[in-house]
Amino acid sequence: MRPIPSIAALGAAVLLCAATGHAADTTDPARQAAPPDGWASQAGGTLGGSTAPASQVYTVANRAQLLAALYNGGTNPKIIKLTGIVDMSEGQPFTSSADQAARGAVRLKSNTTLIGGAPMRASSTAISWSRTRHRSSSAT
Repeated sequence: MRPIPSIAALGAAVLLCAATGHAADTTDPARQAAPPDGWASQAGGTLGGSTAPASQVYTVANRAQLLAALYNGGTNPKIIKLTGIVDMSEGQPFTSSADQAARGAVRLKSNTTLIGGAPMRASSTAISWSRTRHRSSSAT
């Protein structure tokens, strides 16, 4: 009996599996564009903040940090990663619907990706999107 061919065949099979196996996807979800379906397929697609430079990537853990990140850079691409519990009321109950609208509303600008990290929870907030439309560089 000649075990060499069996060992060679086993080695070739292992190498083939290793060569065709899929590496773990390490792409940051915040860097991914929306898939081209529904409204995300209109006007050149939806990128959000996926093209943001490193200087426009923020990790926030409270209301003040979230608001600062939202307004820094205007409508330039940005990524905001929420961590911990972001309580827009800051522990103070809202006194009226006007107070809730003033302190609890978060308005996302164009070219912004807002994504939760682990652990994350947004509390006492309403998130809305501005009507400003993103146009890709290929749009006319």
